[in-house]
Amino acid sequence: MSFYGETYIDYCEYCDDRYSGIFRYDLVFAVEYLKSISNILGYDFEECFELAYQEIKDRKGRWIDGSFVKEEDLHDTKI
Repeated sequence: MSFYGETYIDYCEYCDDRYSGIFRYDLVFAVEYLKSISNILGYDFEECFELAYQEIKDRKGRWIDGSFVKEEDLHDTKI
């Protein structure tokens, strides 16, 4: 199974079974859309995905009002 399939399975462990088909459709649609964009721009999607993941995988922070704020930027936020 591919990385994306494993990620989907991990994600759906937290989903309500009634909505898993919707989440799968949305995830597949989003990945296909990103693949199209990377292809148009002349980039390899797998490489872009891996680079992006390596960039953000160890980030720490908090969700504030629906936005992720990196830990180093939290000193500016009073919550």
